[in-house]
Amino acid sequence: MVSFSIAGCVVLYRWIAGSVLLLCSLPSFSQPLTCVPAGPRMALTFDDGPWDHHTAEVLDVLSRHGVSSTFFMVGDRVNRSSAMARRVWEEGHEIGVHTQHHQSLSKIPVSQQNLEISQNWEAIRLAVPEAPVYWWRAPYGDVPKPVPSAVNELGLHHKAWSIDTNDWRGVSDEAFQTAIFERARDGAVVLMHEHTPVTRRNLETVVVALQDAGYQLVTVSQLKLPVCAYESIQDVS
Repeated sequence: MVSFSIAGCVVLYRWIAGSVLLLCSLPSFSQPLTCVPAGPRMALTFDDGPWDHHTAEVLDVLSRHGVSSTFFMVGDRVNRSSAMARRVWEEGHEIGVHTQHHQSLSKIPVSQQNLEISQNWEAIRLAVPEAPVYWWRAPYGDVPKPVPSAVNELGLHHKAWSIDTNDWRGVSDEAFQTAIFERARDGAVVLMHEHTPVTRRNLETVVVALQDAGYQLVTVSQLKLPVCAYESIQDVS
């Protein structure tokens, strides 16, 4: 007969309780069961890709520092660089919808709005069939009212940003870094574009500085995940 110590029973009880809490705390949409360590989190996001060379350079930086990010991809670019879209997924990052041709949605007919979203989703699914797609981001932050029906039909959730680096405007390295560091906070979402030189020049510096400041750099979905249950387990002896 196997006997358990009181300490072992306490650990087992806490593990079970933590697992139940994890299941109840997940967002309403489906995503892999996982958790993140305690501490402040930020999400680095990249729009308008993928690009064969620019995205590769960004991925290399993220890989060196163990960072997972969310890439909001344009469908037309996915069709051109499907191998890079697959690499993004295979290296542990998340893929979101950013419309098929990066049009300002409120300026086009409703039927076209739905096509922009559904065709983008289909392009991602064709390139990376196994990648779940939870999020979409409207180009220029232009979310039409009412929201296109394709959004609900595909089960997508819109995710904007809280920190705009303005990298596409050709800002200086100092302005790029300042935009991030001055507004860094728990739950912040940073907007960048991997095809902009200022982002590629400064990404490693930003990543290192944020990690040194104690931030976990995670995907948009991981911002919502609970703290790992094992962190609440104490060694009782």
